[in-house]
Amino acid sequence: PTADILVVDDMENVSKRLRTLIPEQITLAAALNAPAALAACRERALRVVLVDNDMPDVNSASLMKQLRLLQPQAGFVYLALRSSSNVQAEARDLGFDGVLFKPFNQEGIDEFLLRYFDNQDLLARDDNVLRVAPFKGREARLPGYFMQLQTLAGKSVDDIAAACFADVIVDLSQLPLVLEKAARLVLDIEEKAKKVGLELRIVGSQDLARTFRQLADTASVKVFRSVTEAQSAGDA
Repeated sequence: PTADILVVDDMENVSKRLRTLIPEQITLAAALNAPAALAACRERALRVVLVDNDMPDVNSASLMKQLRLLQPQAGFVYLALRSSSNVQAEARDLGFDGVLFKPFNQEGIDEFLLRYFDNQDLLARDDNVLRVAPFKGREARLPGYFMQLQTLAGKSVDDIAAACFADVIVDLSQLPLVLEKAARLVLDIEEKAKKVGLELRIVGSQDLARTFRQLADTASVKVFRSVTEAQSAGDA
């Protein structure tokens, strides 16, 4: 069996509260102590393990190291109170991948989901074609969405070059039209593509093309109306 998240916390309400704040399709398991956490990590594949930093008779860092041996592919997140000072640095020093503050708030949960879940579906790759998923959620999450896209696109461009394609087609039809951010994303991908010797073709709406023409840096970027059209330009 698999579970997306394992919450290791001696207080039952923590996992119950988290369950109400995350999307239904994300599965969640809970462990109230170290033996239960070890058992859960032996039984199932996990995507993220949340470990509370203050449990009776438990050294959270040692427990995390044991759990990581069983779940090397999972992200490990430190659960801590906001009042703790320098908690980000402390978590990093102990070997955790990130921090989630208690009590949970929607902003913290959004950031957590964006980091460990949403990005799986933000960018789909089919051979040398990258398709950007539409933005969902509150406006406050837009910067995170663009940041994740930048990271994912950079990695995908490397993969496309490694597979010996001559060009990369990026379909931005669903991209939110935020002028500066959209332009920065395209310029970033263009720079990355040049570095690895790929030609970049952008697919998008007429609105996107118009948006790009407004900025000197992207005025010369040609925007194709469909992936098929971009592919034919490569074959021509």
